[in-house]
Amino acid sequence: MHRAITAALEPFPTRLDEALGRFPSPGLNAAALVGDEVVWQYATGVARFGPRAALTAAHLHRIGSITKLFTAHAVMILHDRGRIDIDTPVSAYLPWFRPAGHRVTIRHVLCHGSGIAAEGGTDAWGSGEFPDDAAFRALFATLEPAIPPMCQVKYSNAAYSMLGYLIEAASGVPYEAFVQAEILDRLGMRETAFHLSDAQRAVFAQGHFMPPFERRFAPTPHQELRSFTACGMLASTPRDLLRFARQHWSPAADALVRPDTRDEMRRVQLMDTSTPGWHSAFGLGWRLVRRGERVFVGHGGSYLGNSCALELDPDREVAVALFANRGGVEGLVDLALALTEELADAAGAAMEPPVPDDTPPPAALRPFLGTYAMDGWFTAVVTFARGTLWLQMQGGPPVPLEPLTEGRLRITRDRNRGEDVVAEAHGEDGRVATIRVAGGRMHRI
Repeated sequence: MHRAITAALEPFPTRLDEALGRFPSPGLNAAALVGDEVVWQYATGVARFGPRAALTAAHLHRIGSITKLFTAHAVMILHDRGRIDIDTPVSAYLPWFRPAGHRVTIRHVLCHGSGIAAEGGTDAWGSGEFPDDAAFRALFATLEPAIPPMCQVKYSNAAYSMLGYLIEAASGVPYEAFVQAEILDRLGMRETAFHLSDAQRAVFAQGHFMPPFERRFAPTPHQELRSFTACGMLASTPRDLLRFARQHWSPAADALVRPDTRDEMRRVQLMDTSTPGWHSAFGLGWRLVRRGERVFVGHGGSYLGNSCALELDPDREVAVALFANRGGVEGLVDLALALTEELADAAGAAMEPPVPDDTPPPAALRPFLGTYAMDGWFTAVVTFARGTLWLQMQGGPPVPLEPLTEGRLRITRDRNRGEDVVAEAHGEDGRVATIRVAGGRMHRI
């Protein structure tokens, strides 16, 4: 592990120990990912009080609304396969969905722009009585949006729950079975489930709440969400949830959706105007938060007695999952974002600029190495590090190059992503003398 990452991780356990009392929470459970490696796991506090048991990294927690990320990815898997068009009205797939006639599209729901009331007018969370399938369909046959679609962010558990029915209608497979087969099984997420097995119950962190004006933790009961399952029913561990995060920078063959779909899901669809300025927004499923000049993607989750956060910096290939076994923990997302930002800074120091190593590049790539210039404009350097060719334009960050065919490379990051670096001429020594970069010609100097 790079020394910058090791140094960044060193204070993390103390940070969690301090937060345990500050929030407060019976326990905190966290893990961090850099690239393909879980570089840190830590649990502090207790999983339950009666009988008392220490919280460990192996304990499962309800992840609440982070389930919505799995629902959104299930929709986009079907979109990639041509089974769903997200810009089509929901009613084209679910005739019983009548809010605002044909105005509410799937995209509107994915980015919390449908305008549908948060709980569809039900008191499901307070009463613990969630509607069954028939009652849910009847609800949406008469429900009207509280505000017009795409007017502003209106976070809606009810609308996202409807996506579970949409997934079943488009795939012919029940929602839970589709997520199990197409996401959990594909990613090897064996510690994540809608319904706990006997073995998982043995390592389940009891949820807690703090009664008003009392400084004590009381256990919370379990709730079956029934028709609201797609908005918040999953349980997981921090390290298992990071398997889900990792597919947002894994090779295309290992990802749940196409690379261009991944990018679209993380792109701003609707700004959250509840706070002044460009602070937060929603993509397709993902919540985007701006800290300084950088944007992090993630989602928070609350389930009766639990609070969770998953935060990613896909450019630096960093993610942090942080769970508490107490509901309504203020500051949990902020702490997860802070840890992610600090780790991303360290990962950036480890990644850029790439330092050429001692391993020689393959013979087919060696002729590209060197410095090039575009007359009157800028220079560019091609180097080899960590098994990859890198292109660094003057004043810009290094970007990796993917070999395509002999004499042709593809830029895989930043604004020139998808464009090629082509060898146009070779010198007498066999080295590339002229390259064309994204259409512009550059000569070796």
